[in-house]
Amino acid sequence: MRRLIASIGTTSILLVPQLSLAAFQQPSELFDVLQQQTQAQTFSAEGHIDAKEGAASLWMSGSAEGTEIATMQADIKFTLHVLMNKELVKTTARVKVVDQTAYFIVDSLDTGGNAQIAASLADVKVGQWYSLSLTNATGQQSDVDQMREEIRQSLDTMLTMTSTVDTNTTLYSLTFSREFRRRVMPSVREWADKLHGSTSVPVLNLHVKAEVSNNDELLQSLKYYFSVANGSDFSAVLQGNQQPSTQPLTVIAPTNAIDVSSHLPSSSGMQPSVTPAPSSSPIRPTTPCSPRRRGNC
Repeated sequence: MRRLIASIGTTSILLVPQLSLAAFQQPSELFDVLQQQTQAQTFSAEGHIDAKEGAASLWMSGSAEGTEIATMQADIKFTLHVLMNKELVKTTARVKVVDQTAYFIVDSLDTGGNAQIAASLADVKVGQWYSLSLTNATGQQSDVDQMREEIRQSLDTMLTMTSTVDTNTTLYSLTFSREFRRRVMPSVREWADKLHGSTSVPVLNLHVKAEVSNNDELLQSLKYYFSVANGSDFSAVLQGNQQPSTQPLTVIAPTNAIDVSSHLPSSSGMQPSVTPAPSSSPIRPTTPCSPRRRGNC
């Protein structure tokens, strides 16, 4: 009996450090794991801006795979509503990325009677696929990698992280650190004062929850919520969610796309910036509605 008790005690002592070490200690460590996910991810996200000048809402959902420009795939649907001068502009669109080419289409467009917007979009054919080669953009992968490293280096100062270790997964919760708030709030107040002449104190919020499996460090789920508000003058919300896809991602390239690469600046000028496939996404109603009424959607 004594040997049995001693064995159980020894095993417990050995297991406790292993469980504690399963949790990452810094936000940058979690960021590294999220960048290494190879399984296709499904996601949804939405953003809302409300200001004196107008309002806008964007909804997006889809699937993505890969973080390198040369190998990424994505299939994303967008819905955009913009309210300006009491005129509501609504559009839906879709973007595909496959074989180092980006494809996009405007599925529907309602300019709300705004002649200026209608004129600016006169060359865009609703229902027509357009394509943009990303072959030249693969040279920008080093720029993307540099941006990721800069983000990584700032995360440990910007965020605080806590973790809850379970049998199979670890749940990480992240929010803005006190140091980040102390550093950034003066700039935010200055921006709010210049933008709206407001003396009210802006409010910043960020909540991120990521669940990662303990044995293979695979992402199980990711949710985030970010908001900034400056009294009744301005508010913005971005929220999203992401999880591994239950099946492999297969993106089929449209066959009737019009190549627009020739209409963009050449490599001697500016190349179109390319952003890696989304690695996360939202928490709000997913049914599109008027930006001004989103709270009642």
